[in-house]
Amino acid sequence: MRKSFRLLSLALIVCLSIGMTACNKSNKKISQTKTHQTSKSKKSAAKASSHKASTKQEAKPSSSSNQAGNNSDNKEAETPSASSSFNLEALTKGDYTSISGTWADSSGRVVVISPQGRISVLGTTGSISVSRDGKGEALMTVTYDDGTSFGVLMYGAGQAIPDRHFQNGQVDPSDTSKDRLVTAYSDILDSSGTDQFKNQVFYKSSDDYSSLVQ
Repeated sequence: MRKSFRLLSLALIVCLSIGMTACNKSNKKISQTKTHQTSKSKKSAAKASSHKASTKQEAKPSSSSNQAGNNSDNKEAETPSASSSFNLEALTKGDYTSISGTWADSSGRVVVISPQGRISVLGTTGSISVSRDGKGEALMTVTYDDGTSFGVLMYGAGQAIPDRHFQNGQVDPSDTSKDRLVTAYSDILDSSGTDQFKNQVFYKSSDDYSSLVQ
């Protein structure tokens, strides 16, 4: 009887040991699975966050590119400085007071303009109108009394003539500190050479327009 009891006790101990071992292995496996899942979730979250940041950075435009674009636009739409007498808003509405007076180039040619829009070019009279051309530049259209017409580009003090008007990489050789009128027979203004161009740029010499018959 005592021997049977001992065998039974031994069997119970063995069973308990096996059960505890199996339980420990199961808990360890569950813990490893949870750790692996947690690590995997963290990696996925980090990867998603990195991708989102990368996408956001790619979508953001380059500041240097924007600056280059803005500089290009500003150059084309450049307007006269405060020292210019041109009032482009009034000019486009038919008030020519800001350009009235006598204008002359270095070769001695004289242009006289009245506040009412009458003009005399080397003694030939006509009328003017002012508008913006396709590039945003101020354009004076001169129409002689006989019906013929031509264009004159207007550049205020502080405003350089755009490089596109010059050939072979030349730049504006005129005096940009003054208001200027430039006869525009073609888009290239220095087609006859730089010196010839400089001789045909008109600068205001006085506010007198009395010689012009209204």
